[in-house]
Amino acid sequence: MEEQNTGSQQILEALSDLSEITHMVKRGSEEMLNGSREVIQESQNLGRITHEITNGMNEMAAGAEQIDIAVNRVNEISGDNKENIDTLVMEITRFKVD
Repeated sequence: MEEQNTGSQQILEALSDLSEITHMVKRGSEEMLNGSREVIQESQNLGRITHEITNGMNEMAAGAEQIDIAVNRVNEISGDNKENIDTLVMEITRFKVD
């Protein structure tokens, strides 16, 4: 009887240890699950931020292209103005004022 009692006591202790280990594994699993959720959330945030940055860069590129077009047009107008001024100067020199 004593041996059975001792054996039963050892089994109860082993079951208690096993139960504690199971709870530890469960807590660890829950922490890993929460960590995974946080990683997923941050990945989604990073995806949104990357999308916003991409849109901003595209808008900047479009703006730079429009600036380039405007600068080229100003250069054309400046060239036309120079030609017109040169023509005007030539016409003015034809008149003599005494």
